[in-house]
Order: sequence, then C-alpha cells, then structure tokens
Amino acid sequence: MNEVDGAKKPALDVVGMDDATTNFAAMLFVALAHPTRLKIVEILTDQSRSVSEVADEIGILPNSASQHMGILNRAGVAKSVQEGSVIRYTLRGPRIAQIMRLVDEFRSLHSSDLL
Repeated sequence: MNEVDGAKKPALDVVGMDDATTNFAAMLFVALAHPTRLKIVEILTDQSRSVSEVADEIGILPNSASQHMGILNRAGVAKSVQEGSVIRYTLRGPRIAQIMRLVDEFRSLHSSDLL
C-alpha cells in the first residue's frame, strides 16, 4: 500500500484506471498476446534488429516478421529507426522487458496453480 495524503491506497489501483489507460493496456496486451511477438520482444531486448534478422533468428518468413513487428510498433512496444536503407526495430524502452520479467516471475510463483 502507498500512502497518499495520509490515506492508504493500493499500490496499483487498477479499478481506478481511466478509459484511456484501460484502452492502452488492452491494446498493449493484445499486441503481446502472440507467441511469435513475445519471441520478437525477447530478441529485441539486447539490440535492434531488422525484419530479416528477426525472421532468421526465430525461423519465420520475413513478411510474417514484418506483420508482427508492425503490430508491436503500432502498440508502442517497439519503434522503428531508419539506418541507411534498412529499417531496424528496437523496444521503445526498458519497461517492456520489465513486464516480460514480471510475467516470468508470476509464472514461477504460481505455476502449480496455472493450467
């Protein structure tokens, strides 16, 4: 619990999220709700990659990698940067990697309760 103006408040008041935040969270989780995109996020945590590098690294076709990376880009998870004639993708910031670590931690803590 956090103390705000002398009153105890939950550290994360999900019920109190405004509509914009709720909609953003839904869009973010939809973007992350695909195993291929989760693999892409994982490999983008250490350095930027081009579409062809991502495709080669995870064993999918470049057009499929491009579609998945476009979804991550539009959701704000990744961003694209033009480097000469190549577009490279990177995570928008370290928070996405933190979310992934929290998911892994949650799974570890609750694996016996989960399907």
